[in-house]
Amino acid sequence: MIAAFAAAALAAGCGGEPPRHLERGIERLRDGAFEEAATLLELAADHDPEDASVLCNLGLAYWKLGQTERAVAVLKNAAGLAVGDERPLEFLGQIYIARKQLEEARRAFERAAERAPLSARVVTSQAVVAYHAGRNQRARDLLEQAVELNPDYAPAVYNMGVLHRDRLGNERIASVCFTRYLQIAPDGPRRATANAYVEKVGVVRPRVRFQPRRSDTPAQPDAEAPAPADEAQALLDQGAAAIAREDLETALIVLKQAVRRHPDSADALWMLARLYDRRLRYAESAAETYAAFQDRFPEDPRVARIPAPSPVAAPPPDSDAQPPANAEPAADAAPPPTAPSDSEIAARAFDEGLALHREGKTAAARAAFQKALTARPDMIKVRYMFALSCRETGDDETARQHLRELLDLDPFFAKAHLLIGLIYRDLDDERQARHHLQLYVGLAPRSPSAPRIREWLERGGQ
Repeated sequence: MIAAFAAAALAAGCGGEPPRHLERGIERLRDGAFEEAATLLELAADHDPEDASVLCNLGLAYWKLGQTERAVAVLKNAAGLAVGDERPLEFLGQIYIARKQLEEARRAFERAAERAPLSARVVTSQAVVAYHAGRNQRARDLLEQAVELNPDYAPAVYNMGVLHRDRLGNERIASVCFTRYLQIAPDGPRRATANAYVEKVGVVRPRVRFQPRRSDTPAQPDAEAPAPADEAQALLDQGAAAIAREDLETALIVLKQAVRRHPDSADALWMLARLYDRRLRYAESAAETYAAFQDRFPEDPRVARIPAPSPVAAPPPDSDAQPPANAEPAADAAPPPTAPSDSEIAARAFDEGLALHREGKTAAARAAFQKALTARPDMIKVRYMFALSCRETGDDETARQHLRELLDLDPFFAKAHLLIGLIYRDLDDERQARHHLQLYVGLAPRSPSAPRIREWLERGGQ
């Protein structure tokens, strides 16, 4: 079945009913009539050239017709318009995989993961790219993340079996994975392959519940007596430095130790929740940690920023590749909106702000970033650019307030640490300046500003 995007409402024409080219184009896509679908979707694009739904479906039609260059161009445009939607990027990634452009595919799925960090489908697609690139350990790590996000996501389980069968040489785990695949997808497109392997090797009962491995994780240090409050900050700094090195296992150990040794530290628990959520993408652990944070610190303003639970998309049909390339992203059936979404408003205002900022029109850029921030207060880059424009217009207090809120949302945003550190430096608050600038150097050691900041720190803030 062809996956198509949910239709957005078309603007009415001059009198009469608005055209139904998009709806009819989607129907023809689902029927496999790709040429007719492309014609109808081209008419829809003529009617509204900035409708991301139209462009995404048109890109899919071009792809199915083998017109990949046109598909890539249209899907890139759709991804730029639908800044909160990962699916145009997923289609791009699938095209790049088919063309063996693995670096482009990796980047496309990485951007998709930024938009949908809890999607087992996206993480599985990232694993497929790693598999084709010969990065077996990376593929294994990603597939384990996908299974943790959704233990019943059949493509992730099947791909795990393929990886262990063909690359890692572990028949036992491969049989466990294929057996599990047959349980959750008895009519799945890979049932014959999975069943043949299980019959050859034999059904193997998993020793533990099917979940990401723990054996490679270093043992956590034993808890000691409660330590002074300044040790809590030192542990948080160690955790941030580990994240900067992409050593997420060490970061997890250190932050767990900080939470255990300093149960009254809201910062420690919040950083652990964000690590689970933003970097490790362990949905269940993130939800539990957010709940603990809300329970322990109900008055903390960060409670209002705890993300709402995100439903995991239903598995799409598998492709014919080995391992399956996870097929096309599934459609979401939703009533057509009657006005631009908050994401669309924010994207347009943000682009306008960037253009004004490049032209040196800082006050006008600030107003545009404020509009984008009002529409999407959770967008990190928007909040950063608004804070930067506040700094550039002399409003350090507003900039500082928004940078603190940004770092509550994402404690690992290096540029925010730099900017707020410079503000504290100008306020002669050396302790706060040093704290944030040290984090900046740890998170972005190769950035152009890092040598200058490192020199300032070595001089003792002079």
